[in-house]
Amino acid sequence: MEYKRIWLKYGNETKFDGSNGMINAQCFPIDNNETTTADNEIKAHLNNGWKIVSTCPVTASNNILNPQDDDVYFTFTSGIEVFMVKD
Repeated sequence: MEYKRIWLKYGNETKFDGSNGMINAQCFPIDNNETTTADNEIKAHLNNGWKIVSTCPVTASNNILNPQDDDVYFTFTSGIEVFMVKD
């Protein structure tokens, strides 16, 4: 049996909102060129007899200063690991 683990990396978009007096930071995963490359690799493996046996989201954290100089810490989905096998 053969095994592969493919990293499907997301880009991210961060938005800040301070309109209610509190700082709110949101980070959204977005597709990018690296995501497309991983998608194509997964598709090629599926067409060659590989099977996806599991996926796992991967999170990351960031601590940044927003434009109002407030310290903001947030966690976001940075990608997905795709686990594949072939008999």
